[in-house]
Amino acid sequence: MNFIVKLSNGDRFVVTPDEAKAIVNSDKGDTITLKEKGIMIAKSYVVSVYPESKADDIEDRKEQKTGVLHDGTLVERHYNGRWVVQGKTVPDDKGNYMPIEIDPDYYPEIKCLNVFSEKEFKKIAHLNPSERLQLMIRDVKPRKLNAEAKSLKDLINKKII
Repeated sequence: MNFIVKLSNGDRFVVTPDEAKAIVNSDKGDTITLKEKGIMIAKSYVVSVYPESKADDIEDRKEQKTGVLHDGTLVERHYNGRWVVQGKTVPDDKGNYMPIEIDPDYYPEIKCLNVFSEKEFKKIAHLNPSERLQLMIRDVKPRKLNAEAKSLKDLINKKII
């Protein structure tokens, strides 16, 4: 199984598992040499590395404009790339109405870049919010979500999320 390396300028390269591992395990200031391709990549320009088999899902999700959070909240991607509550605004200190931004610490699916589309959410709508959240963040290690939690169960049971 090959991997795709996406750079900040939009370039994409298909690499072997060993090359992907070298890129992921390198430090931010390192330069990685891909001998077979005859190129060198600065780690600081690497945006993402993902399996080629998941390219469609990952790239579609990046283009996603609306979605549903684990508790059923409808959200949309704001012009700055952040998720906001769909169709809701609140006044700021100057009286200007601003969209309500979603807190990624309370909604880890945002931190994991795994906000479900309305179509995906309909398939799991019958589950309770904790079960939905588990599905949404199933491939993410909890230590990346919150330092207080040792496991996903801790996140849910301690209401850290």
